[in-house]
Amino acid sequence: MKRSFVHDTLSLLGTKFFVMGLSFASGVLLARCLEPAGRGLIAAITVYPMMFISLTDMGVRQSSVYYLGKGIFSDRQVVGAVMLLILLTSVLGITACSLLLWLGGNPQFTPALIALSVAIVPLTVIKTYCSGIFLGKGMVGAFAGLDRITELQQFLAMVLLVWLFSWGVSGALVATAVSGSIGAIYAAWRVTRIAPCRPRFDWEVIQSLLAKGIVFAIALFVIQLNYKVDIALMERLTTVNEIGVYAISVGIAQLTWVFPQAITTALFSHSANAPDEAAFSRKVARLFRVMLVIALVVVGTIALTAPILVPMLYGPGFRSSASVLQILLPGVFCLLPLKVLNMDLAGRGRPGVSLCVMTPALILNVLLNFYLLPRYGARGAAVASSISYSFGGIGMMLLYCRLTRLSLRELWHYQWSDFDFVKQIWPRKFAAGLLQNGG
Repeated sequence: MKRSFVHDTLSLLGTKFFVMGLSFASGVLLARCLEPAGRGLIAAITVYPMMFISLTDMGVRQSSVYYLGKGIFSDRQVVGAVMLLILLTSVLGITACSLLLWLGGNPQFTPALIALSVAIVPLTVIKTYCSGIFLGKGMVGAFAGLDRITELQQFLAMVLLVWLFSWGVSGALVATAVSGSIGAIYAAWRVTRIAPCRPRFDWEVIQSLLAKGIVFAIALFVIQLNYKVDIALMERLTTVNEIGVYAISVGIAQLTWVFPQAITTALFSHSANAPDEAAFSRKVARLFRVMLVIALVVVGTIALTAPILVPMLYGPGFRSSASVLQILLPGVFCLLPLKVLNMDLAGRGRPGVSLCVMTPALILNVLLNFYLLPRYGARGAAVASSISYSFGGIGMMLLYCRLTRLSLRELWHYQWSDFDFVKQIWPRKFAAGLLQNGG
């Protein structure tokens, strides 16, 4: 049964906080056990698989949400086509990432480490494709459960292999592969409750999924590339220590997106099913205003406490991550319009809009990195990213207003009624949402 937007949001919030806590603990564990050099090596060897995952999935998750949400094709048709595409795109992703890592010539990238890093690709593709089916059917609880299971297994495997057995970088990559395998099995099992989980060649469905999905994929790839391109360039222009310092800063900065990501996941699912797009845009504007207030509080808190908490939690080797983090935070905050508003447009089948702002933002990021990295290292990468994120977020806000015919004043006009949801969900329903395990 499809549930209300508030109910789905609360369920996802509970999951996001749970996942955030485990992810944060895993990050501290890796930093303590591997030091900046080891943490930097993990970031460097996984950067290409993580970037190409968004491209090799061909946007099928997003297009599945659209076609299932609109009821254009049957469940059996979509699931069968998705299973076939999983096989094809996994092979493509493994091949491309293996060649990139092997031809890069980094002596630290051993065949075993390359094999473990590219194993992320097919496992994540399975999880991603299946989660699209869940969202398209309004099964936000199943989507949330998949994230909880994967993150919990990864944390437990990290504790066992990295901390107790001291397997180092190899242990961290094995832990990621193990958790990904468990998540993929769970996702496939839940899909069988919707339709038979068998590959099915249906050219009309496959063509439609790819035609719509390729735009989603390119848009998501450009957005993800903007997050990862600095690390890819740092692998060539700086040291693994600098990468480790920067990776920790990025991981903490992106905690500010936890709440918006919970909102936007539910937003994407409900937008695909919204009968009145104009009315839904006004609700999105209201959510956007609330998200800005919450994000501002989170960003301010992190910025003030970073100099004390970062070295305390991650160790003295990461002391410089605090200043890098403070440079990143303004851009992370300014990117919030993209995180929230773009998902409404994507749910309507218009994912290409983000390309109009994120492509020039990506070019700006690359140019700034080439100039700043050799001179300032991790701090230079943070400056480049912060400027690029700000450009993309502000541009997205302006485009959204133009396409939805909302004025900037309507988008930014705060009212006391914006926060009426607090009365509806606090404290009993909010607590229930945090504990929600539903499907």
